[in-house]
Amino acid sequence: NKGLELAKGKYIVYLCADDYWMHGILEKEVNILDTHPDVVLVHTGYKSVYRIKGQDITRKHAILWPEGIHDGRKMVKYFFEKYATFVWPMVRRDIIKKLGGFDVRMTMAPESHMWLRTALEGKVAYISEPLHAFRYHGNNLGVELQKKGVVLEELILFSDNLLNYIKEKDSNLYNELRFIINNFAFRESYRWLLHSRTFMDSSYQDLFKNAIKIINRNPKKLIYPLQNAIRFSVAFLPRFLLKFLSSVKKQLSNWKR
Repeated sequence: NKGLELAKGKYIVYLCADDYWMHGILEKEVNILDTHPDVVLVHTGYKSVYRIKGQDITRKHAILWPEGIHDGRKMVKYFFEKYATFVWPMVRRDIIKKLGGFDVRMTMAPESHMWLRTALEGKVAYISEPLHAFRYHGNNLGVELQKKGVVLEELILFSDNLLNYIKEKDSNLYNELRFIINNFAFRESYRWLLHSRTFMDSSYQDLFKNAIKIINRNPKKLIYPLQNAIRFSVAFLPRFLLKFLSSVKKQLSNWKR
């Protein structure tokens, strides 16, 4: 938000400290915004770069979004239906300033919260070429927050705030997305929780405490649909059993291929 306050440019783009861009990304994004004044946000495909035993292993992710320019409301719906994700995009400065900047109560999800609200202001453009690189090295800020279970509470805050915003902005879209977004929050909470329990040195007590906090806040979200309750229960199985189930799932996935 401080950077946004100080920025003077027509367009804004953020780059996380761990990540980097491919050649040509800025030129291509600026060209779209210059050519299409109704586009409020443009983002690209990405690569994941994992630091493993001193070597960078690059993996190209599947294309998550439809190529080209699309109605922003449809892309908000697409985000939740397809479980897609935004790479840090280039956006119009006047739009995100009008929206009041990022919600600083969140530490892991403020950017997705911002880009979804921005998308409701116009059209969204997507370049499928992987022009952004996410770097994972084990000491990322997100990893530390994930170990503490912060993501569990944040995803509920994220979904509740976004639904309230959509309700004021577009009641029809709200009715379409109300169930999808609520379920998204618990499904994603489970995914992060399961990963923390299986592969990370996470504190069982911290994770359990945050899970209980969420359940107490809105128990109906946990038990409906029933899959949510089952997912949360599975995530607290012993770590050795979770690792075994993960290896079985991986073997089955390879067998299907």
